[in-house]
Amino acid sequence: MEVKEIENKIFSILIKEEKQSWSELFEKLNISPNKLRRSLDNLMKQGFIYNFYTKNEFNPDYCYYELSKFGKWIKEESKNMSKIEDVFYSIHCLEHLKNIIVCSARDWSLNNLDVWIYGIIVGWNKESLKELKNNMNWNEEAIERLEELHKRFNELLELEKKSDL
Repeated sequence: MEVKEIENKIFSILIKEEKQSWSELFEKLNISPNKLRRSLDNLMKQGFIYNFYTKNEFNPDYCYYELSKFGKWIKEESKNMSKIEDVFYSIHCLEHLKNIIVCSARDWSLNNLDVWIYGIIVGWNKESLKELKNNMNWNEEAIERLEELHKRFNELLELEKKSDL
């Protein structure tokens, strides 16, 4: 089984059964541990699922996976489509990138690069920008540039949605 096929099967299992342990997925899919790990990592990096532990122990029996907010949104969208793969391929590149960032547990306000990336793709509100200006030692021109880049990103996002790229 190829990694993409495994990812689709994992996603389908999580849609039906809410959460699954690593051991349960391993048993259901009957694949090598490395392929399962790689597929789960890919789904987490793309923002579709996340994992958590039920005990403070790194044991496959206590490691569970479930859909992220983005994954749950896809679950809702998939109700109108014949196959889950149709949903994956209907998501536009820029929209997908934005959803990955929005659904990430990462704190995007800790360093200049993350703040800049988040500002372009998601955007900061005015109050956050004032705080970030002080924290990051930015001048007013940097704030204006970030707001302009975010505006352009949103324009490209809308263009992508309209053009059905």
